Amino acid sequence: MTPSRSVIAEKARVLGLPAIGFAPAERPPTASALDTWLKQEMAAGMHYLLREPARRKDPRVYWPAARTIIAAAVSCAASSDDPAPGPLQGVIARYARGDDYHRWLKRRLKALGVFIQTEWPGVRWIACVDTSPLLERAHGRMAGLGWIGKNGMLIDRKLGSHTLLGFLLLDRPLATDSPTSDHCGTCRACLDACPTGALVAPYVLDARRCLSFHTIENRGPIPHNLRPLPGSRVFGCDMCQEVCPWVKKARVPPDHDRVVPRPGLDLVDLT
Repeated sequence: MTPSRSVIAEKARVLGLPAIGFAPAERPPTASALDTWLKQEMAAGMHYLLREPARRKDPRVYWPAARTIIAAAVSCAASSDDPAPGPLQGVIARYARGDDYHRWLKRRLKALGVFIQTEWPGVRWIACVDTSPLLERAHGRMAGLGWIGKNGMLIDRKLGSHTLLGFLLLDRPLATDSPTSDHCGTCRACLDACPTGALVAPYVLDARRCLSFHTIENRGPIPHNLRPLPGSRVFGCDMCQEVCPWVKKARVPPDHDRVVPRPGLDLVDLT
């Protein structure tokens, strides 16, 4: 018997996946933007994005049996009791301050898959986090979890954009949600706040200038002209999110059993 969406959503909440949505397992309408972005060489040193782009753009190429995507979002937003970094501490991007989400988030997705399989014998599924070749934010938008902001982040009215995303691909069809409409309006706070001008246009990020790329993905030296700009940031950059009005309005507490913020790294120890 096919489980209802409400039953799946309630089980997801119990498992620690408070926000979920349902999308068709198909190529998102915005997938062609990836080709343009790659041709303009804005992926910088992330050469893995150039491998098998067809798999990345269409989940049915990644897993031909896929029919439905269950998208899940878990907040990693700040709360009032988060420890503030000291003056000699390096700042870490908010998503990376807790336990490794690749492990615990995937465990929760797998537990949801087992539950669905119990309720719906014979169904097959695959649990995915950001190590899988999916256009995560595009599928999140299709599942109604938010819209893609001008900073390229998935933004939800309640959660903001400080979220961790995970996906469960099913080989059976389910009723799907409607994509979320854009609510950025005329705001350009994220573009104006980017310390390196990496947001070269609304919805367009040039990773060659992005501090998140240079402090996480870049295996070589940071370009000379960008070296003064990270400040105390040692892993990632949240500036384009911190200035977002929707992030400032977010009031949903983080999942503190796993997303427990830790103090920053001691800059003296890093020298």
